[in-house]
Amino acid sequence: MNALLLSLALLAPQDDTYALRWVPKKGDVHSFQYTRNLTDGRNTRDHRVLLTWEVNMAIPEGFQIISSTSGVIRIGNQTNKQDIADQQRQIEFSPDGKMGRILRGDMSPESYKHERLLHFKSPDKPVKVGERWKFSWLPHSTNRTPATDINYRLVKVANGVATVEFTYKEHSVTSPQSANGRWLIDVKTGVPREMTCSVRGFVGNPALSGDIELQRT
Repeated sequence: MNALLLSLALLAPQDDTYALRWVPKKGDVHSFQYTRNLTDGRNTRDHRVLLTWEVNMAIPEGFQIISSTSGVIRIGNQTNKQDIADQQRQIEFSPDGKMGRILRGDMSPESYKHERLLHFKSPDKPVKVGERWKFSWLPHSTNRTPATDINYRLVKVANGVATVEFTYKEHSVTSPQSANGRWLIDVKTGVPREMTCSVRGFVGNPALSGDIELQRT
C-alpha cells in the first residue's frame, strides 16, 4: 500500500517554482550588446554599445557593480556619428537585484531612469509560471526621481530559460517615462540573457520613443 501511494505521489503534477535570482560573487563579469533605437519624430538616434557589469562587492546585504559602456551613437544617417568615450557608473543593489544608489559616475535623474530599465529584480519568493510580482521606488529628493512601479509576470519556462514580461511606469511628473517588454533569465544562474522593451518618454523627454535591447555576449 505504501509503495502504491509513493508511486501515485511521484506521478502527480509537481508545482515547480523559480527563484530567478542572480547571486553574484566579487569579480563576476557579464557583458551585453546594448542597442537603443529612438526617434523624436524627425531624427533617429541609434545607440550601440558594449555594456559590461563587473561585481566589485558582494555581501549578504547586497552587491555593487561597475557598469561600463563604450561604443557609437548615430544621429540621422550613417555619416553623422558620434563616438562616445568609455563611461562608468558604480551602482549598488539589494540582494534581490533592486537598484539602489549610483555611487560614482553620472548621478543625474536621467541616469537613474535609464539604469532602472536595465536591471531585473527577482521575486521575493520563488514563483510559478503565470504568477506576478511588483515593486516600487518612492519619490527621492536627492536623486530627483519620481515614484516608479515595475510589474513582472513569469510567462513560461523552457529549455532552462524563463520568459518574464514587465511594465515600467513613473508617476507624478510632467513627462513620465514608461515601458513594456520582456526579460529572458537563465533559470539556473539567475543571470539575464536578454531584455527587449518599447519605451516612451525616454528619461523624461516626451519627444523620444523607441526600442531598447540587451543581448548577453
